[in-house]
Amino acid sequence: MPVYMTLGDSPCGQFDIRADLQKNAAELRIPIEALDTSAISFTFPDSMYQIILDDAGHIIRGGRTNTPIVYTFAELAYVLNKYENYLSEHYVEAQVWDRDMLRGFVDRQGKQPGMPENAR
Repeated sequence: MPVYMTLGDSPCGQFDIRADLQKNAAELRIPIEALDTSAISFTFPDSMYQIILDDAGHIIRGGRTNTPIVYTFAELAYVLNKYENYLSEHYVEAQVWDRDMLRGFVDRQGKQPGMPENAR
């Protein structure tokens, strides 16, 4: 089971996921260069929502899905370009498949300010 994260900042407004986080959650910022990107998959805007664009780049359908489109790190430039008009409203979800890689980053950085004790 992956660890679900976002790539970059969460947008403000209707699709701001921070409003749904638990009260004891913490934000951890990890530079993408510090991770093995082959252990990460990406969906836009997230793994349970899908946006379908017409040839002109306008939304023709959006909503919940059971069949997300999954991208690799190498495909992100394409995704960010294709959905550039919607990045301020939605986020790119990252699914990190290697928990030890995340633990290693936290251990190298030390305990981050505001991180719950049980997060290490």
